[in-house]
Amino acid sequence: MALKEARNAFATTVDAWSKVEIFRFGPINEDHRFDRLFYWPDPKSIGLKQVQDALAHRDPQIEDEASFRCSFANSVATNVDRIAKNVIEGWREGSAYEKAFLTPSAGDPAYHAPKEVTLELYKAFATGIELVRDQKLAKALGSSPSVARPKLAPFWRSGLTFPNMIGNLDGVRLLFAERGFAQVVELDSPGVENSILFDLDHAIDVLEGINQPFAEAVTDEDTRAKLEALRVGLKSASATAGDIIARSAGLSFGFNAMDGD
Repeated sequence: MALKEARNAFATTVDAWSKVEIFRFGPINEDHRFDRLFYWPDPKSIGLKQVQDALAHRDPQIEDEASFRCSFANSVATNVDRIAKNVIEGWREGSAYEKAFLTPSAGDPAYHAPKEVTLELYKAFATGIELVRDQKLAKALGSSPSVARPKLAPFWRSGLTFPNMIGNLDGVRLLFAERGFAQVVELDSPGVENSILFDLDHAIDVLEGINQPFAEAVTDEDTRAKLEALRVGLKSASATAGDIIARSAGLSFGFNAMDGD
């Protein structure tokens, strides 16, 4: 029962995280919080090695291995909770960052003008699509079933890879539909906003409709075809939205949040 509850709690945490994973600015970037919460991709398996080392060299005063594993997992969960609360506090109403984001000014070190805030939000939109399309799907799919690498995807051990992608796209859709971008596109090109929302909704529907484990999905020809078609739709949505928003808001996209400094 305890293991089942822990797994359910983990799935709930992943679901909540996935919807905000696309936002890589502000308090989440302070004190390396993003990487401390979600260090992915981890091509050299540094995180896994550190966990394995901690489990292998457990406190000798704790004789029972199962008890140590539970204690270690509880410590990790407590740290995640602490980091999340710090991020929430950084965004609280009246905080310095919240004020800078909502009322940017020339003298503020974070945002000097509304256009910079708009660019930050658009980067979250574009990054969310790229995250699913190129980082999580393309690398795991490979060029053919024989070279698919499902273990490159996040949360493959827990079977939460597809829910994670769905959450990412849910966040992207919410940002586009309810935070002004859909209205910007509609004013420029009426009807196009619905096309972008259709592509996002279709991608979410496709991912929700896959009931295979991720490792099987990326090697199954029929499912791979669906995923590749999904990737085409996402590319179209991102490119179309980017062109219109850049033109309408006078923005210049030189990089996104996944490019690093």
